Amino acid sequence: MLRLTVNMGSSHHRLINLYFEDVNIGQEIWTKSHIVTENDILTFAEVTRDRHPLHTDPEYCKKTEFGKPIAHGLLGLSLMEGLKAESRIYEQTS
Repeated sequence: MLRLTVNMGSSHHRLINLYFEDVNIGQEIWTKSHIVTENDILTFAEVTRDRHPLHTDPEYCKKTEFGKPIAHGLLGLSLMEGLKAESRIYEQTS
C-alpha cells in the first residue's frame, strides 16, 4: 500500500490511506476542528429523538453542575467519525 504524506504547513503531516495496523498507540493524527453550537445539539436531539433536558433545556441545566446544555456523547463520536472521513486517512483502505 502506498502511503502518501502531505505537508500541511506545520510540523504535522496528513496521512492518507492508512490501515488499522499503521496507526500506533499514542500517535496523533490532526484533523480540522468543529465547534459544537447550540444548533448542532438541538438538531442532533431532534434527529435522534433524544430530547433529554440536559441537552435541550437551559433552565433545567442551570440546576446541574454544567450550568448550560451539554452535547450528547454520541454527537461527539459522530463528529469524530465525520472529521476522520473528511481527512481521508482511511479513504481506500476501509
